[in-house]
Amino acid sequence: MVQKLQQAVPTITETMLLGSADCCIRGSFKAYKSFEDCQSRLMEVTKNMTKEAPFTCDLDKELENTAGGPGLAFIAFTEAINQFPVSPLWAILFFLMLLALGLDSMFGTLECITTIITDSGKYPFLRQNRFFIPAVVCLTSFLISLSFAAQSGSYTFVLFDEFTGGLPLLFIAFAEVMSVSYIYGLSKFADDIHAMVGTRPGYFWLIMWKYISPLVMLIILFASLIKMIITSMTYEVWDKDTATKIKTKWPGWCLFIGSSFVILILIWIPLIFIIKRFNIINWKPDPKVSFPKDELKREKNLQPYVIKDWEKKYLFIFEDLYDS
Repeated sequence: MVQKLQQAVPTITETMLLGSADCCIRGSFKAYKSFEDCQSRLMEVTKNMTKEAPFTCDLDKELENTAGGPGLAFIAFTEAINQFPVSPLWAILFFLMLLALGLDSMFGTLECITTIITDSGKYPFLRQNRFFIPAVVCLTSFLISLSFAAQSGSYTFVLFDEFTGGLPLLFIAFAEVMSVSYIYGLSKFADDIHAMVGTRPGYFWLIMWKYISPLVMLIILFASLIKMIITSMTYEVWDKDTATKIKTKWPGWCLFIGSSFVILILIWIPLIFIIKRFNIINWKPDPKVSFPKDELKREKNLQPYVIKDWEKKYLFIFEDLYDS
């Protein structure tokens, strides 16, 4: 079961944008009382339909061997498209869709990076020249992506994808849910949602955020780390003699590069905490964000929620409680 969860982590984090600031940045541009539940449900239904579509063809064995990594887009889907009538037309539409998806993802990523840097208020020059940030990010990404187009580019891509896709984002998501549930306060978070959408989260969501989700993510993280230590990480190499793919252990220098990727992604969480906690860099304090909670409650005529005794004992433990 843990292995299945490990395999599902990259897909879940990428499709739901978990662990990245993309959802937070896009949500910050919306009105406080905006409610996009219907759109999010439609998105998930559409994604599930597109993911299940190619697996209905009769190439079960071929799809089982190739439906993963780059093979999913360039082998599995293309083999499925060949079964359609007027397959060249569908092939053109499919790869145009991939191009549109890539560009759309980059729009969100660039806006995320630009907004974080400019809204921090620590770089006035960049705030006045927003175009400079996307230009640098695009140029840097282009130079890095040249390594994917080299003769050994497929192996470089697999190395990059193996170490930067799933576990780092899962760790960031774990840090986020712990910060909301145990540092910011689950009761405050539930009260914020109540003010914004008019409905307080049910006990199912509160229990998931407080206990189940952190526990499941922690189990997956530890299981993945133990598996990486006990079993050697491998990648697939094409054997021209047998015309098959064989699994080969990653060289030590590749593991070092991959580990460096993970460290570069995760080091900022403790590093920024240490810098701010001990005032190593003389940064100006972040301005307080205005949240019109009281105005929203009056507008929607929401009644104050009285926290029950058992909620104080089990759900909102260690929190500075108040009757919201």
